[in-house]
Amino acid sequence: MTGDENRVARLLEGAAMICILAVLAARPFVAEMPFRTSQLVFAVADNGQVPHKSPDELLRVTFAMILLAGVVLCTISQAIRRKYLSGGLIPIVLILVFSVWTFIGAIRAVDVRGALIGWFEQTGILLAAMAMAYLVARRPGRARMVVVVLVALAGAIATKACAEVVWEIPQRIESFRENPEKQLAQVGITPGTAQAKMFERRIDDRASLGYFGLSNVFASLLILLVSAAAGLTIEKFASARRSRKDAPPGKGEIHLPTLAAVISGGLFVLSLVALFLTRSKGGIAAGVVAVAVAMMIMYKSDFFARHRRKLLAACAAVMLTGICTVAGWGILRGSLPGLSMQIRWEYWVGSAGVIKEKPVFGTGPGGFGEAYLRHRLPEAAESTKSPHNLIMDAACQYGPIGAAVYLAILVWMFVAVTGWHGQVEAERKLGRGGFSTRTSSTSFRLTVPPDSSIGTNRQAIRWCIFLSLVVFAVRAAWMDSTDPNVLMLEAVIPAGIFAVCLLAAMWTGSALGADFISDGYFRVAVVCGLAGFILHNLVTYTLWMPATATVFWITTGAMVSPALAKATAGKMRIPVAILAIAGLVAAGVWLWRPVQVRTLHVHAAQEAISHGRIASAIENMKLAAEADPLDAFAPAGLAKLYAAGGRPAKAVACAEEAWSRSPTFSNARLLVRALRGIPDHRDEALEMATKAVKLDPMNMWFRLEYAEMLLSAGKSDEVLQQIHEIRRIHHARPTISDLRLTSEELKKLDVMEKRINRRRSDDG
Repeated sequence: MTGDENRVARLLEGAAMICILAVLAARPFVAEMPFRTSQLVFAVADNGQVPHKSPDELLRVTFAMILLAGVVLCTISQAIRRKYLSGGLIPIVLILVFSVWTFIGAIRAVDVRGALIGWFEQTGILLAAMAMAYLVARRPGRARMVVVVLVALAGAIATKACAEVVWEIPQRIESFRENPEKQLAQVGITPGTAQAKMFERRIDDRASLGYFGLSNVFASLLILLVSAAAGLTIEKFASARRSRKDAPPGKGEIHLPTLAAVISGGLFVLSLVALFLTRSKGGIAAGVVAVAVAMMIMYKSDFFARHRRKLLAACAAVMLTGICTVAGWGILRGSLPGLSMQIRWEYWVGSAGVIKEKPVFGTGPGGFGEAYLRHRLPEAAESTKSPHNLIMDAACQYGPIGAAVYLAILVWMFVAVTGWHGQVEAERKLGRGGFSTRTSSTSFRLTVPPDSSIGTNRQAIRWCIFLSLVVFAVRAAWMDSTDPNVLMLEAVIPAGIFAVCLLAAMWTGSALGADFISDGYFRVAVVCGLAGFILHNLVTYTLWMPATATVFWITTGAMVSPALAKATAGKMRIPVAILAIAGLVAAGVWLWRPVQVRTLHVHAAQEAISHGRIASAIENMKLAAEADPLDAFAPAGLAKLYAAGGRPAKAVACAEEAWSRSPTFSNARLLVRALRGIPDHRDEALEMATKAVKLDPMNMWFRLEYAEMLLSAGKSDEVLQQIHEIRRIHHARPTISDLRLTSEELKKLDVMEKRINRRRSDDG
């Protein structure tokens, strides 16, 4: 390879690093969800502010495009180098098999657009993890940049958690109590309903959520960030100790490397406090165990290096034994101890029904929530969107075969990151000397030469400015507000705090950089954090939350690099690069562009609705429906607009279009209500309602609506059947559940039953 080719390859690798780090830094600042909801809010503007939902889908596909761009740049650089790091062929093959399999499941899903977004997102994250692994294998110093970004995230997000507890949560509770109807209307919830009760309960919850909507998700992210902060702090103290030994400070002088270590220690303590503020028992336990195990490994590094495989096998055996014990307890007793575990058991039982119904390709990415409705137990607390278990989640979404491939990727990557002993040999194979070891085990304490991945103070500041601007841009896009006060509070301040934390993480006491990271402590801490994250996913679903999944997999890629050291000539390098570029273009045209255009039209429609311009809103929703033929939310929103405007025939046509695009319960219910608005279509409405009940059989409120329709049609026997079923479900629910009927709704059942009995008595 010529000098010019080498420079081009390095520039492309640098650009790939920029793409991946930008997503890694910014994504934890937005609350993307792994499933879709309607982006339209039927509410008027308040003090000139247009009510809106954040552009969740557009950000998801945009982040996926950026990650894929990083993968393509990395692929092209490999082609220019004429050699591939082939040590990672096994996970690459597994990821490609997983991608093909889940794509088939996505195009067969009930909500094709949502499934394709989920497929694109997961595939992009997995490929970006491998791209990061290749980038770090080429230049190990890049892993240090990942670590300092994680620590900066720890400080910035922990600051947010503390601000929540001190100011935001009390203000949120007070604001809701002043005008609950207004707040419920902004999120499209009717006061007095079960959804309203659940929303009110979440408002009163004092657990810290960070930038997410759920404390468990926030806690899961903090497991990784706390571990990274602990590792970096130990690295800095070790570096400061060496510095003090080599050049002792004078009397009365402040030893700046020690001060830098203390500051990093402050970030660690702050992030640990934030973990406890989440009040997530599983997250706190996993985080504390991860840090404790990391300390133990650092203390007995030789022992753990010698017995790595045995210890991994023992940990796997303990985990499998625990899973089997929990499953056996639940099967034998029909429940699990504790309210939280009992709720999860209900999820898992329903999930088993989903797997039985979709045994090959599963529901498709993000499709669990809709399928679960048909298998929910009568006593189930809520209609969840996830089984809250990584094995069940993978099996439901991808089918057992797809789940096996996904778990194989996870296992391969995790086993690879634990192979610290291979770091020296990896560097030797790549032709980079300079490593020396302090122990014969070559396990963790490795001394590496300076690396220019972060480089000089100027380069470090450039990274800081760039990543902070990315955080600001993403936060501003998420808030979608032109109010300077909102932008200052929700975009400028978070970006500024992130910048300060990033500089603090980089500061060594004498310069900005990461050359002090040389003892390998950070690897031990981060890998233990990854293990804690996986452990927590046995009771949660953060491997599918966009932000947490991105942080987990990219960090894993950065730690797995020694396993990729084998370099081989690639005869297919040019075709592979061409295919990668073609894939990026196709993704932009087929996956990103329709979502982008639809989002713009929905945004315009939202603004028109909030100012009472219904005709303009209808035109924009028409354009949104035309822009994305796979999306059902646009025609569904259009149907609601037509119904509100007194145009029932148009409402029915749009509701039928929504149902044809995505035959979900919500679209079935929408079509039922549209058909009921036309007297000549009452029979069709009743037929559609019968289908809707089968899609969500545990929905007592729709069964009640269905019973009223049956009563109007004179079908008394079927009405009594529905009343009996509603009462059975109601009494199966826990008395403390918000998903029970109100006294007024129970009286309505009694009135209907008496009416039928009176009618029968009169007929007799």
